[in-house]
This record gives sequence, structure tokens and C-alpha cells, in this order.
Amino acid sequence: MSRASLPLPDDLHYLPADWLDECVPPPLDLPDAFIFRDGDRWILRPANDDDVEPHLVRELRAGDIVQFCEHRHFGSFTLDVREDGGWEIDRDYPDYANCFALRSEFDTIAHSVPDLITNAEIEADTCGDIEIWWWSEASTPWQFVVEGDSTRFVKFVGVA
Repeated sequence: MSRASLPLPDDLHYLPADWLDECVPPPLDLPDAFIFRDGDRWILRPANDDDVEPHLVRELRAGDIVQFCEHRHFGSFTLDVREDGGWEIDRDYPDYANCFALRSEFDTIAHSVPDLITNAEIEADTCGDIEIWWWSEASTPWQFVVEGDSTRFVKFVGVA
């Protein structure tokens, strides 16, 4: 059971909290990466997606608050489920990881390895690839700021 108190990696990513659903757009390095200009207005939308679902597009106005969740992806790991019901993962992962799924089968997501084994019905004496990541349990408010032709999100301090 490979859990470790590893240091936080620098690869923190963000995603608007309203977008956490069955089909999640890729999280990005900064909340600002979701800001796009559309004529005279600013919009919030997934990046690098020509066929954006309409419910993922939102007009932004100065002062708007958008809730963002934080995300860290730790990569692919090999899970070995032993005949005795125990399990091992091929290398350490952070002890704060809270999402586990069979690789490319994100409908198997679970909040722990034992739950993944049970929910995905992984048989004993098998080995397979899994993905491990972390999502923040609470979202953080970010305020949309417009200064001339430039825009950005800043962490909101206060009650949103």
C-alpha cells in the first residue's frame, strides 16, 4: 500500500467548480486560462475546445465571482490485487490523493483504492493501470478583474 507524505508538487491546476460533472474539461494552470474575448465581451470557457458545450460558456463582467476547484494529477500507476485481498501500487503516491480510477475508465472513480477495487469489481490476482489524482473538496472564489484591455482572476477575500 503505497501512500506517502510526499511534498506538494508544483503542478496545481484549476477548473470552474460548476464544470465538475460526468465530462470534465481539462484543468488548466491558472484560472485566467479560461478567459476569452468574444467581440466586446469576455467569456469563461474551456480552452482548446472548438466544440464547446453551451453550458460551459458564461459571459463575464467585472466583479463576477467564479468558484474554482484545485486539482493535481499524479499519473498512471500499476495496481496489483493479491489473492489474499491485499493490494500494492508500484510506487508511492501522496497520502492526500482522493481520486482513483481504472486508466481511461473514469466512470470507475473512487475515493480510495479499496473502494476502487470493490466498485470496479477488480478480481484478485490481477494487475492493471490506474490513475491517481486529487481534487479540492471545497471550491475557492476568484473575482474577475478588468483593467483596460487586460483581464485576470484574483482570489477573492471576503464572503462571496
